[in-house]
Amino acid sequence: MKHIQETKIKNCPITGQPMDAVFSARLLNKYDVQYYYSEQSGILQTEQTYWLDEAYTGAIAATDTGILRRNLQHLLRSLPLLNVLVEKQARLQDVGGGYGILIRMFRDTGYDCYSYDKYCQNLFAGGFEPDDNFSASLLFAFEVFEHIEDPLTFLQENFAKYSCRTMIVSTQTFNNTIPDKDWWYSTGQHITFYQPRTLSLLAEKNNCFYFPLGSGFHLFTDQRISKLQQTIFSSRVLSTLQALYLIVKQHKLSKTQLDSDTMKKRILQG
Repeated sequence: MKHIQETKIKNCPITGQPMDAVFSARLLNKYDVQYYYSEQSGILQTEQTYWLDEAYTGAIAATDTGILRRNLQHLLRSLPLLNVLVEKQARLQDVGGGYGILIRMFRDTGYDCYSYDKYCQNLFAGGFEPDDNFSASLLFAFEVFEHIEDPLTFLQENFAKYSCRTMIVSTQTFNNTIPDKDWWYSTGQHITFYQPRTLSLLAEKNNCFYFPLGSGFHLFTDQRISKLQQTIFSSRVLSTLQALYLIVKQHKLSKTQLDSDTMKKRILQG
């Protein structure tokens, strides 16, 4: 099915400059979608979306059999960062929390973490969503950046909304050469793709630092981290070992039973 656009011009959501049409691909097995590239910012993006309601019929794609494994990886990669960037009692916010799997894991590890996702029901951390005046010390955006059309506004709005300028992000990036069509395009939910220099530009426009941490892991923050810390955070082996140590060390801080008691009281109070 070919969708006819009124215009073939698309501007970069970061620089505002015209982008180049580079290829087209079929999404959801029926829509031929044009992809655009900005040489200036390095961002790759689909044409104006019209298929997202259909793509999000099931918020988590049926083919995503690795969701639990990736959530565990996100936990293990994040814990060493949290140990450096925030206090133990700090409030943390996931701005694309999905089913709440990862938030449940963070709370089980002792962190006061909350979840929000406008497309998905919070099944595993229900009752721990932010209120209107919520502020946080650190934000998560795991597997979110691929889904947003305007990443610059996304960062600006979330930094302002939660009074926070630190965000841990996971998204696969490419370098210089645009990936083949069998990359991460086909679900219909992924519409924006980045290079490390794209993310660095986003950080610059938000007056913060960008640290690439390897394996699709990234950090935006107004705090400085040392070269040694960056090396540890970028190593899957070293960060996993430190994370396991922290899980054992902090086991008495777990909110598992406390959260259960809290939810029972809320249910009884109606």
